[in-house]
Amino acid sequence: MVYERDLNPRKGLIAQLDGLRGLAALIVVVSHYSNETLLWGGVLGKGGGQTGVMLFFLLSGFLMAHLHLGEAFTARNVGRYALRRIARVYPLFLIAAALPPTLLALHFRGGVAMNTVNSYGLYLRQVALIDRGALVFWTIRVELLFYAVFIAIWLLHRLSLRYLSGAWGTAGALILWLSYLRIEDYDFRIEFFQHVHYFLFGVLSALAWRRRESFRNAAVSISGLALVAALPLTYPMVWLHLGHGPIPASNLLMASWRSDGVALLLITFFQLLLRDRLWLFGLLASKPFRWLGKVSYSTYLLHYFVLSALLSWIPPAAGNLVRFTSCIVVVLIVSGLSHRWVEKPLQNLVLRLPELLRSSGLRKPERAQAAA
Repeated sequence: MVYERDLNPRKGLIAQLDGLRGLAALIVVVSHYSNETLLWGGVLGKGGGQTGVMLFFLLSGFLMAHLHLGEAFTARNVGRYALRRIARVYPLFLIAAALPPTLLALHFRGGVAMNTVNSYGLYLRQVALIDRGALVFWTIRVELLFYAVFIAIWLLHRLSLRYLSGAWGTAGALILWLSYLRIEDYDFRIEFFQHVHYFLFGVLSALAWRRRESFRNAAVSISGLALVAALPLTYPMVWLHLGHGPIPASNLLMASWRSDGVALLLITFFQLLLRDRLWLFGLLASKPFRWLGKVSYSTYLLHYFVLSALLSWIPPAAGNLVRFTSCIVVVLIVSGLSHRWVEKPLQNLVLRLPELLRSSGLRKPERAQAAA
């Protein structure tokens, strides 16, 4: 996940994308709350949060391409890219992934913390990306694989500017093939291939967007707002309630990923959001949504544990409104504190490591000479 402010100022800021990230994080939180409480019969859960993850993957592909495809493919640039991505993802992930075995001592009644990684051996396998991540952590391994693949895309793009005029036509064909890939059983070994087409759509969206101007058109903006309102139609349980037929339990989590209609809706919405400068832009570029985007990574990684605690402490008798409002407010408070006091300081520390190492290496000879 990348923040809008990480963009090179000379390339222009894309304020609405921070808001979209905040919206995606809220979709995930509400979906997991629905799973735990069966809010409205659980209609917003059981795979509903996958829509938020799809938006995250689209954003990642777009921002990686927007940030880097215009840069020269050099060892220095690739090294800087890798350091930034590690600094962005890994520090908070290492901490959040350690929470499940730590929180076992709290014995949350019926809480999600009891249903995840329950030993530090499993924790080490998870953060080493050997095991599939528990809870929302499965996306970290997939996201890091995207980052690795993007280096090859970057190289291909630079070569295509000189030698391979048909390179992006080949990439487009690959996306179509991946988007139509049908796998009957959910197989974690090929999980990357089940999700990568959204990342690649994001990459191609960045290439297309750089050649077009944004515009102010009421019909387009209203259409974009209508697609925001239609996002719940991408949830598998909503399909069931609308009478679209049963979805096998083994395929429920993959139903959205396999749907051409869901892909079309989300990609269309994303294109409108990139180009709109009226009401859709105003909504997602607003300060509340941009703040949500700023804390979205902490929200995404930590919300399960906040929900686990609160739902074990607030009795159902308090009512759905009190429980839901309390959970959302506390999740956002914890996310804001985490972002300010944990996530950003650790990110900055990792980014400064090369400078600190160089500084340390320069001073050692000086100290040795002074001692002599």
